[in-house]
Amino acid sequence: MIVNSNISRKAIVTAIYLFAFLFVALYGNLGNRAVNQTILWVLGPLLAVYVLLPKIRQLPYVPIEYWLYFSLLLFSLIGFYKVTDDVGFFRYFQVVAANLVLMLIIFFAVNTEMEWLLIWKVIWLAGILITAVSFINEFPDMISDQNFRLSGIAGNANGTANYARVAILASLVLLNYNKNKAVHLMLLSGIVYLSYIILITASRGTFVNLLFILGGYITLRYLKGWRAVVIIIGLLLFGSFVFSQFESFIDDYYLYERLTRNDTLSGAIDSEARLLLYKKVWEVFIQHPIFGVGLNQFRLFADGKISHTDVLDILVQLGIFAGLCYIGIYIKLINRIRAVRATLQENGDRMKYWILVICLVSELFFGITNPNWFTQLQMVVLSLLIVKTHKISSSKADLQYDD
Repeated sequence: MIVNSNISRKAIVTAIYLFAFLFVALYGNLGNRAVNQTILWVLGPLLAVYVLLPKIRQLPYVPIEYWLYFSLLLFSLIGFYKVTDDVGFFRYFQVVAANLVLMLIIFFAVNTEMEWLLIWKVIWLAGILITAVSFINEFPDMISDQNFRLSGIAGNANGTANYARVAILASLVLLNYNKNKAVHLMLLSGIVYLSYIILITASRGTFVNLLFILGGYITLRYLKGWRAVVIIIGLLLFGSFVFSQFESFIDDYYLYERLTRNDTLSGAIDSEARLLLYKKVWEVFIQHPIFGVGLNQFRLFADGKISHTDVLDILVQLGIFAGLCYIGIYIKLINRIRAVRATLQENGDRMKYWILVICLVSELFFGITNPNWFTQLQMVVLSLLIVKTHKISSSKADLQYDD
């Protein structure tokens, strides 16, 4: 079949499910857990049957990134002999399996650029609604609590910040595929609002990631030729003034205290719990390098805490071979993005290529302080990048799978 601008029923149903999965399920946590569980364990399997069952013979031919993620399930089973907490193991195992199914659903449901953009629109809308509901619910606490962090319906401040960050990535994607000025204004306003949300979550890693996203986008879009020289000189001349104004703006927020409360690097290392966790993860991995300590078993070595990092999290739980497979997903995706650069830059629109680069690097950067591989939203973004570079923008872009 020839790719066209039409959106298939499967893509529409998948988009509706993703909206329910990303927003409605979280909103259900506020008072109706039955909604959450119905979306996850009733609608999710039904969608899998609807999208994947007709494609069952094509599963062996999906991109290698999906097989590398599937290997994490195999390494989980291989390391089961080390598991002490069986309940914790199966709880994590079903989440990883569900992540893989969700990634495959996106791969088979999304076949055109219009469908690809539809999923990004859903991500943007979910991010806006999640942060808006969270802000409205917790606004009174924000006024009275000096150390306020917007936890929201995501359950924690870092989770809320992550939804805002990915919604900003979605905004940049949509900006570069839409020419309507009113839509551009709405998306730019959304970026300002979502940036403010990240500020009040006081998530340091996400805030630095935000600076990378916006700084990278502005640099790649506007800093070319003589304009780059003028802007750089301007930043040098007025840098101290800009910094002083920014500092006076941010010092009322808890994020400012979290960024500046350590005087020295050694003091930061000694007092920062997350850095101490990274050290602990490495020590445990060195003791169990081949198959790790077992899926979801690191908590037993760290007083119930998770590792708060990505590759190290897999290394300590599943071992060195699983870690290499996971790294291979990103290596393959990086090569895939590079391979379709010319296609993505056709018609003189170089930013479509750089937006994918920003999305991928932002996800990699996010993984430094969070376990990407276990987060559903991150796996949705990862699958969207695979779909774009494999199915839509490759040399075989004029073909799609038969329905």
